[in-house]
Amino acid sequence: MAQLMELLSSALALDVIVAEAYALHTIITNVGVEPAEVTVAWAYAVNLDPPGHCAVLIVERGRLSFKVPVARLDRSDCQRFTDAWLAFGVAKKSLSKEALDRMLYDSAAWRVRALVLLAMARKGFRLSPGTH
Repeated sequence: MAQLMELLSSALALDVIVAEAYALHTIITNVGVEPAEVTVAWAYAVNLDPPGHCAVLIVERGRLSFKVPVARLDRSDCQRFTDAWLAFGVAKKSLSKEALDRMLYDSAAWRVRALVLLAMARKGFRLSPGTH
């Protein structure tokens, strides 16, 4: 997951972070994870170097939990990220499939999707490609 953070280290615009969170959400829900099991939020991550706030995607199923840091956030951007994510959820309904596909395939998350899914499988998640 450090690779994803590195890819995004210079791209801290909130629209880019929201697009990356969308891409991760799409990748994960396309392998059998229910959308209700996925949360996008911000958190204080102690295992970052240095520790700090970040946008994060969290998958929870029963006793299994998997967290993917999306990008670092300044403390002052945490609420702005939440607001931008919620606004995207509303605006997404009016975006074309082509625009959403472009957001997915152009993302850093798409380039490291195999690593993300492998990490989930190693955590015990059973994945079924193409089920959603």
